[in-house]
Parts: sequence; C-alpha cells; structure tokens
Amino acid sequence: MVRSRETRQVLDFPESRCLSCPVPTFVRRQQVLLLYRRILQTIRQVPNDSDRKYLKDWAREEFKRNKSATEEVRTKSWIQSG
Repeated sequence: MVRSRETRQVLDFPESRCLSCPVPTFVRRQQVLLLYRRILQTIRQVPNDSDRKYLKDWAREEFKRNKSATEEVRTKSWIQSG
C-alpha cells in the first residue's frame, strides 16, 4: 500500500530513518501507522463534509503533536483505545 503524502508527513517518525532501530520500536511504529489509517478510513464514512474536515484536521494535529512520544505505556494505551 502506498502511503499518501499527508500520511508520510504526519507520521514521519524520527526513528523511521534509523536502520538499526530496535524491533519493538519498528513494530510500535507499524501499529501507529495502522491506527492512523483506520482513523482516516472511519472519518471518510462521515456524511457531513464540514464534520469530516474537522475530524480529519483533528486527527492530523493529534498525531503531529504526539509523533515524538516515546513512552511505551502511553503509546500502547493510544493503540489499544484506538
């Protein structure tokens, strides 16, 4: 699956460029990417255009705001509650 430009910009984790990243970091990154895609897919189903735009902007900003989060417990809780 080819990621959109928007997805690449929002989810461009600093450690994604690291080839020697530990496996748990790689796996966690993949889980976050999957969560982001699922959120966007769900938002696409919202019938009202203005609501859809608001939710898309909100999701984008939340992921941008938390893209440097490294706390294992916090990221796990986001993924589980996603």
